[in-house]
Amino acid sequence: MGILKSSPKLTLKNDDGEVIYETKALSVRAALIEAMTKKIFLVGVDLSRADLSGLKLINNPDFQHAIFLGADLSGADLEQGNFWGADLRDANLAGADLRAANLAYADLTNADLRQANLRHVKLEYANLWETQFEGADLTDATFEFAKIDQIANLQKGLNLDPKWLRRPLLANFIIS
Repeated sequence: MGILKSSPKLTLKNDDGEVIYETKALSVRAALIEAMTKKIFLVGVDLSRADLSGLKLINNPDFQHAIFLGADLSGADLEQGNFWGADLRDANLAGADLRAANLAYADLTNADLRQANLRHVKLEYANLWETQFEGADLTDATFEFAKIDQIANLQKGLNLDPKWLRRPLLANFIIS
């Protein structure tokens, strides 16, 4: 994980080990909120296994290529967040609000998106293998060239707008 706790500072690092932000905050959540408030550039930040449940994004941070491997983002307000190319494998996003978020090229392998609000989300070229979508709202979501192991994962208990079903999006899925 790219978070180092050393008294009295907490350091956020990217996947290359470069320091992105240092703070005296007492938790990863507090450090991230502080960094977002100060509009710190968070591209590539490593927040693996962090408990960010219920987090609310501030100032539309850019999480391109960020690592949220196994992170808990359940119930988080991530509306309009930019997660282009982010690593969200094994992340818990159950009940999260991801309306109009950019998840293009993101790796959501084995992610939990049950009951998530995915209205207008961009999932182009995303890796959706073993991703759980039960009860998710995918109204007007875009999936062109997304990789998914089974169409059944998208069909179980979803709230899909009927016009979504009429679009030729499924023709562009990469199914293994």
